[in-house]
Amino acid sequence: MQFAFLFALIPLLVLGGIVAAVVAIVSHVRRDKTQPGVPKGTPRDSFLYLLSTFTLFVCAIGAIVLVASLAEVLFPADSDFQDANTSATRIGISMLVVAFPVFLYLSNDIRKKIRRGDMDPSSSLRHSLIYFTMFVLTMTVMIDLILAVHTFLKGEITARFAVKALGALAVAGGVYAYSSSDLKIEPIGAVL
Repeated sequence: MQFAFLFALIPLLVLGGIVAAVVAIVSHVRRDKTQPGVPKGTPRDSFLYLLSTFTLFVCAIGAIVLVASLAEVLFPADSDFQDANTSATRIGISMLVVAFPVFLYLSNDIRKKIRRGDMDPSSSLRHSLIYFTMFVLTMTVMIDLILAVHTFLKGEITARFAVKALGALAVAGGVYAYSSSDLKIEPIGAVL
């Protein structure tokens, strides 16, 4: 599978980012500067930000796995084993069925709390996780494009490869757009 190293790289980056965020929280002596009337970050806020980011990554990985497995089912190669394709499809669907509702609930809850002023929108942890997500997505897009150019130069572009590459780009683009919009959330009545 051409994207196998990409699937191994993303979870490692996610775990590295989570570890870095936890280390930053523990070693961060100075508290976040907040707007007047907005509470400082609490451990509950940190938990919600970390869990929301984790579920976002699980959803993105699940969607990419699902697109890749569906591409292999739609455009099978002679050497493919059907059991591996159906197993990947089940894994992708399972990841989305479990993580997507949790992500929707958490992201809506966080956005409501920020708009009400119950959570600090300028939290350094929140911004760090959003920018880390955007960094991983940029790397994913770059790797996807490098693979596409490499495959084109080898003269081996197939419909199956195109579906996988476009699917990974679509998922990464959607998550990037969501993350960009998440940076712009402010409490109601905040001056921009």
